[in-house]
Amino acid sequence: MGITCGQAAQRWGISRRRVQMYCRDGRVPGACKSGGQWLLPDSATKPQDPRREPAPRPTAYWPQLLLLDSAMASPADMSWTQAQSRQIEAELLYMQGSYQEAARHLEEALETGPGCLSALTLHAAALVSSGDAGGFPAAWNRLSAMGQAHANHPQSLCLVELAQGLLAVSAYALDSCPPWLLAGSLAPLPPEALPLAMYVRAKALHAQGRLEALAGLADTALCLIPGEGVLKAYMHLMHAHVALYHHQFQQAEASVHRAIDICLPQGLVSPLAETIPSLLGLVERCLKARSPQMLQQAVLLHRQLATAWLKVHNFLARKQLTLLLTRREYQVALAASTGQSNQRCALQLGMSTGTFKGHLEVIYQKLQISSRKSLKDFVQSD
Repeated sequence: MGITCGQAAQRWGISRRRVQMYCRDGRVPGACKSGGQWLLPDSATKPQDPRREPAPRPTAYWPQLLLLDSAMASPADMSWTQAQSRQIEAELLYMQGSYQEAARHLEEALETGPGCLSALTLHAAALVSSGDAGGFPAAWNRLSAMGQAHANHPQSLCLVELAQGLLAVSAYALDSCPPWLLAGSLAPLPPEALPLAMYVRAKALHAQGRLEALAGLADTALCLIPGEGVLKAYMHLMHAHVALYHHQFQQAEASVHRAIDICLPQGLVSPLAETIPSLLGLVERCLKARSPQMLQQAVLLHRQLATAWLKVHNFLARKQLTLLLTRREYQVALAASTGQSNQRCALQLGMSTGTFKGHLEVIYQKLQISSRKSLKDFVQSD
């Protein structure tokens, strides 16, 4: 019996393509090709990579981590390398909902160089968003190994952990976020990474139901993030959540329209698709008036993203969460499992108490349970 390249990649924390190259180059003793694919001995160990430096550099990666926001904020002021331009193109494809194409764009940039962390992070997200979550464990394990390699270099380590935090909050798996990021201790990061870090923390605060803290962070981020890039669009959407929480419906709608102002010219549908369930029809209503075509795309992408990222949640949380619930029902179940009153939970989610109770009844029927206490067996309370 042997193992496949995919299984070896997950064990070793590298890409499947790298394992295939090791086999092709004869660096895995006992590896053989069968039926068009490589099979490795179950006892095979990862070959030493001669390209790897003995010690990582203190600033090993691009300090922004993701580059599209900088490119959008100051399009005429930046001189990008070929590798950076390719990363920006991939990020643009991702934000436009072309997840498979974004992943293909990055396959040759995953292994080495200062852009490998950026490429690995976006490549993992793109594969998951396209419906292929099978490669996520290998990407996560490789990020963990990169973090260990930079244990003595705080800035590089924090960039790796920021990448993991971004993926974790996207899957609502806050236990896998670095504690310093959840606490808002962003000082160790290079200044260029602060806008992304503020967004990741904002998303974590929203997932925790800490809307008052989110309000302050969203206001600060909107003042500090330069230009009109994708992170500014995300923060406008976070601001809309806060406005809904305070029943300020006109302000919430205005914030969504500001996000659409940024997203619409370049077709950046992903930020809007991600927030469809939590903004209670506001995204759909605003998009219907501005771009029915983008509305249709956003709704389709939302359905795809919900299931795909829940699978990542299951991996990071080390427990199988239910796939029976819609994303909105899952948020209701998560809120109810905290033990807060129906009224308080409904307020946090921006809905009426009656609507919240109605969702709970549907959830109980789907899961065949009769009380809040049983919800903890089906949701991860962060």
